[in-house]
Amino acid sequence: MMRRCAGLYAAVLGVGVVMAAIGGGVRYLALQGHWHVRMPYALDTMMGAGAADIESLMGLMLFAAGLVWFLAFVGPELCHGVDRRSLAVAPAMCGVVAAVLSAVAMTVLEYGLVDRVWQDSVEVTAGASPVYGWWGNDLYQTPFSYRFLYAWQYVPFSTGGASKVSGIIPGGWLFMGVACFALMLAAAALGLLAGAAVAWACSGGAKRLAVSVGVVVVAYVVVMRLFLFNGSVKLAWLAQAMTGEVIRYESNWDEWHLYVAWIPLVEAVVLFVVCVAVVRRLTMRREVHAARRWLI
Repeated sequence: MMRRCAGLYAAVLGVGVVMAAIGGGVRYLALQGHWHVRMPYALDTMMGAGAADIESLMGLMLFAAGLVWFLAFVGPELCHGVDRRSLAVAPAMCGVVAAVLSAVAMTVLEYGLVDRVWQDSVEVTAGASPVYGWWGNDLYQTPFSYRFLYAWQYVPFSTGGASKVSGIIPGGWLFMGVACFALMLAAAALGLLAGAAVAWACSGGAKRLAVSVGVVVVAYVVVMRLFLFNGSVKLAWLAQAMTGEVIRYESNWDEWHLYVAWIPLVEAVVLFVVCVAVVRRLTMRREVHAARRWLI
């Protein structure tokens, strides 16, 4: 069972690597003017005209792995008498390993491509965001974790764009790797939770399924209302702190964006522990109906 779970995660990561390679290749050919490919909007940011967002791609792969495990593999394992605790522990362990491997690969890739702003002065003039190198913002990008290479960026209210960015801090690659691992771990945890919840809802009949869909819709509306359609500075600060980016406002509304890597790491670890605990409870309660066993 552990081998099958590890094989699933390895296969999913392999698909992600292939898609990332295709996205980078398409982008490179487009930059060279040799080839232009029109992609569906849903895939444009990962494999289309823009730089390939490998964080979104690999996060989606880890999420899908947890979903596929509980929807396609857990039922047969239950029928073969596998211990229910193992059915939750195995994908959790594989998810952690996959998150580590993904974070290491993306950190090496991004750190090798990002601009080396090693200067004696602490302040470096830049554009709207920390400067990428000769490849960094062209083929691949990691929009969440690359910011942790830098300590801060300064955004004056008068211009609305970053005018100063700190140089790459010593050990910045480590902070970037921690942030990337936190993001991948959170994606893996949410995939496990979604897979276990969907499998549990589908095994309980139409009533349980309807209640589960209602809960998801209500939660989505609440989150959208709180964080996207509410201009409250307090709620905005909460949303920023969840990503490790803490914004401090001066009296003239100039902004200092500070990047603290341990915040998303702690939050991701807590989220992972909570999700695994819930997944374990849902798996302990899951049954395979007799009417559905012929499918297994």
